[in-house]
Amino acid sequence: MTMIYLLAMILSSIMLIFLIKVFDYKVSSIYALVFLTVTICDYGYINLIHARTVEEALLANSVTYLGGCFVPFFMLIGVCKLCNFKQKAWAVIFEFACCLVCFYIVATSGRNELNYRVVSLDTSGTYSKLIKEYGPYHNIYTMGMILFAIITYGVIIWSYQRKRDVSYKTAICLALICTVAILTYILVLINVLTTLTRTSILCVLLLQFIWLVKLGLFKVINRHILKI
Repeated sequence: MTMIYLLAMILSSIMLIFLIKVFDYKVSSIYALVFLTVTICDYGYINLIHARTVEEALLANSVTYLGGCFVPFFMLIGVCKLCNFKQKAWAVIFEFACCLVCFYIVATSGRNELNYRVVSLDTSGTYSKLIKEYGPYHNIYTMGMILFAIITYGVIIWSYQRKRDVSYKTAICLALICTVAILTYILVLINVLTTLTRTSILCVLLLQFIWLVKLGLFKVINRHILKI
């Protein structure tokens, strides 16, 4: 399992370097933050499965939540850029503040009962496992994801209806990318998918998202697939 998580971290790191080297900084800066966050999360997963104390596990667990807390925000900003939708400054500040609140709740686990009422570490197997009982504010994390999903879909629909350089096909692709990304998080929460599966799917989705921004997904298909 360590090797698998390490490969996932290397994959996201390569994508980050590729993004910085190949694409224009002004276009790719927000997506670079996404891949940087995913890379840090994978590093957290590696440390989590090798933790030997509850404190180590909680710290690693906090690192893994960086993605869940901030990637939806980065994705929203990316969609707004693609759709030429300019948010009010106060709206962006509010959204970022929501991310900080969610991360604060996770980062203070073990010092209060906001996120976990009871937490312990199972080291009986090959890899460590954090055993926890969720606290009253754990659902804020899920509510935050729902909030960002609603806003993102709203931007896509509004931009398409106003014809702000967003075609029907582009709007559908954006909606599908966001939907699959959200579903992977939900399936992990109900233990249907593993965290590694979620990470892999997100990496692929984010790579598609970058190509959509830079070249246009359908231009890529016409150029590289239909000519074959």
